[in-house]
Amino acid sequence: MRRTKVISDSIVSPLGLGSRENYEAVLAGCSGVRRHEGCFGVPQPFAASLMDRDELRAEASRRGLPGNLCFFDTVALLSAVMALEGSGVDPASDRTAFLLSTIKGDIEELGTVPDDETLPSASAARLGAYFRNPNPVIVVSDACISGAAAIVQASRMIGDGSFDNVVVVGAEVQSRFIISGFLSLKALSDSPCRPFDSERCGLNAGEAAATLVLGAANARDGEFWEVVGGAVRNDANHISGPSRTGEGSFNCLRQVLKDVRKEDLAFVNVHGTATAYNDEMESIALERAGLGDVPVNALKGVYGHTMGAAGVLESIISMRACEDGRILATKGFCKGGTSRPVSVSAENRETDRKSFIKLLSGFGGCNAAVLFRLNEASPEDSCRADSSLPDSSEDRPTRLKSVARVRLDSKDTSLSEAYRSEVGNWPKFYKMDSLCKAGFIAAERLLAARKQSAAEDASAQDPRVSGGDTFREDMGVIIFTHSGPLCNDRHFEATARTDEWFPSPSLFVYTLANVVTGELAIRNGLRGESSCYVLGSRDEALMEKIVREAFGDGVTRSLICGWLECRDDDSFEADLSLVELSD
Repeated sequence: MRRTKVISDSIVSPLGLGSRENYEAVLAGCSGVRRHEGCFGVPQPFAASLMDRDELRAEASRRGLPGNLCFFDTVALLSAVMALEGSGVDPASDRTAFLLSTIKGDIEELGTVPDDETLPSASAARLGAYFRNPNPVIVVSDACISGAAAIVQASRMIGDGSFDNVVVVGAEVQSRFIISGFLSLKALSDSPCRPFDSERCGLNAGEAAATLVLGAANARDGEFWEVVGGAVRNDANHISGPSRTGEGSFNCLRQVLKDVRKEDLAFVNVHGTATAYNDEMESIALERAGLGDVPVNALKGVYGHTMGAAGVLESIISMRACEDGRILATKGFCKGGTSRPVSVSAENRETDRKSFIKLLSGFGGCNAAVLFRLNEASPEDSCRADSSLPDSSEDRPTRLKSVARVRLDSKDTSLSEAYRSEVGNWPKFYKMDSLCKAGFIAAERLLAARKQSAAEDASAQDPRVSGGDTFREDMGVIIFTHSGPLCNDRHFEATARTDEWFPSPSLFVYTLANVVTGELAIRNGLRGESSCYVLGSRDEALMEKIVREAFGDGVTRSLICGWLECRDDDSFEADLSLVELSD
C-alpha cells in the first residue's frame, strides 16, 4: 500500500487568502464571526463568519477565472487553483482525481436556475471541466464530516494505486436555505460561539473553501505531512443528535489510535460546535479512548461551522500549527462545561510533537477521524512502483461476494403500501423524505432476502440486529446518488421563502444527502462505515471500486450499498446489494 502525503494546500475564507495568511490570523486571535441582522432575508439575527463576495469575485477575475460562475463555484475553484499553483501536479492528467466535499453546494440558487444546475454534481462537473480533467469528479456529501471523509477516500485512492494525486476541495457558502434550517432547529447562536464552555449556547455558521493536494509518498521525499490513517463510523443512534456515549467518535478514535501512541499526539482538533450535546459527546469519546489528558482545541469560534469545508480547512490550520510548535487556543472558551474534563485552553500553548487527530461528527449519525503525522520517508518505506490493486495484502480484501440484491422503482412499488405490508413496526418511516423511504424499503427487502438465505445456511450470520442491544461494527452502508435530497430541498425551500418564513425543522434534517445512511444504520444497528457519494451519473465501475476500497480498513466485513435516486415524490429508483468479504 502506498503512503499518502500532502503536497500543497490553500484556504479561502473571511480571514484571508492562502493557508499562511489564515494561520497567522488565527494565531493572532482573529475571528471572522460577526452578528448579522437581516442577512439573506432571514428575519432573525444570527452570528456567522461570512466572506466578502465582491472582493472574492474580484480576486477570481484578477486570476482569470470565469466570471459567469455562481459564488460557490467561484470560491471552490479559486481555492483549487491556488493550491495547485507550484504544486507540480498536472490537474489534467488521467492519474489525477478530484473530490469535492460539500453538503449543500449551490443550494442558494435553487428556484432561480434549473434545479440540475444547483446540484453538487453539477458544481463538481464544472470544477473538473475547468481543469480539463478526464475523470469523474466525486462529491463526498456526509454532512459535517464530509471533508474528513473525503480525505479518507482520497488516501484510499492513492494507497491502492488508482491515482498518483487526488485534489480534495472542501467548500460551503451560507444562504437563506441553510441559515433558516439551523434556526428552525434552534441550533444557531446570535453571539460568538463558545466551544466546550459552561456557557455555550449554540453554533455559528461559517463559509470557506479549502483544498488539499495529496499524492503518493516515496523514499526520495524529505519532510512531509502524511495522512497516516482514517476512519468513518456511524452511531446508529439518531439522525440529528449524537450518541450520548460518543459511540461513533470513540470507534473512529480507536481505529486511528492503532497507528500512534497518545504520547506522540500534539493535540486532537475536535468538531467543537459549541452545542450542548456535541461537545459533551466528544468529551465522553475522548475519555473512553484514553485521550482525556491530550490537548484539545476547536476552531469554530474563529471560522464558524464551515460544514463541508470544515474537515479540510481545520486540518490545514492544524498542520501549520503543529509545524510551528503551537496548540492553538479555542476561541470563546473560558470555563469547562462538559461532564468529562478535556484539556482545552483559551490561550495558545507550545508543543514539540508532530502528530494530531482531526475529529468530526454530523447529522445522520456519522463520525470521522483522520491521523496526520509530520515525518521523513526512509528507504524501507519506498512505495510500490506499480499502480495496480495488489492481488493480496493484509490490508485489502482478496474477494468480495454479493449475497443479495434488490431493485425497486416507482413504476411497480408504492412505498407506503410496501411499508404497511412488509414492515409496519417503524413509525419513523412516515417522517422520512422519499429518498430515505425508498432506501428503507429496499434495505428491508434486501435483509429479508439475506435472512432467508441465512436460514438455509446455518453457518451464515443474519445481519439484522435491530430491535435489540446488539450492534454490528463490521457492517456499514454506502449510498450513491445523483440528485440526492433535491425533492425534499424543494419542499423545505417553500417553507423558508422570505415572504412566508416558517422553516420546517422536520423537513430540514432530510435535506442532507447522507441522512438515508443514518436511517439504515439506526434501523439495523450498523456502526460500521456510512458514506454518501453524489455522482454525475450512475457509474457502476466507479461505485464498485469505492465499495471495494471501503473493505480495506481491516474492520469492515459487509456493506449495504448501491444506487438511490428520487427526482420527486412520485419518481424513485433503488438498487441495493448486500456485499460481504469472502474469506
